[in-house]
Amino acid sequence: MKISVTCRKLLPAFLLVSALALSGCADLFSGFSNSGSSSDSGYSTAAPARPEYYYSSFADVPIPVEMKSTKDSYSVYTSGNIKVGMETFTGRVEINSLNQAMRDYMTRDGWGLYSGSQGSKQTALVFVKDNLLAVVITTDGSMSTEMRVYMTQKI
Repeated sequence: MKISVTCRKLLPAFLLVSALALSGCADLFSGFSNSGSSSDSGYSTAAPARPEYYYSSFADVPIPVEMKSTKDSYSVYTSGNIKVGMETFTGRVEINSLNQAMRDYMTRDGWGLYSGSQGSKQTALVFVKDNLLAVVITTDGSMSTEMRVYMTQKI
């Protein structure tokens, strides 16, 4: 194989530029620590934690981030300092995973699982916290999963 004169002249220049570029890149990352903790420069390689849930109309009910509110099925009223009513959410999640996530998130937020019922396509979970009742009904649809959250005061 014969290397042209132009390639022979450009090869050392290419190698020199590559070496300089790589050594410059090494300096860019010298302030970062591989352990995930902050280094002296204040930078961290740890990715920020992605939130697992958010709060919608009911300040005490965590909603998985994969579920989005459908405002056409929404009726929330304020009774004193407590909101009561129903809000519907939809998302492309597997129903058993959604039910487990709601059990985990609600108990983490201080709710107690009072009762539950599971059918082939629908599950109802009843949670209690202080003087509140939250009923979470999930329905497995063909294209998405629906979750209705009902909130009321205990009688």
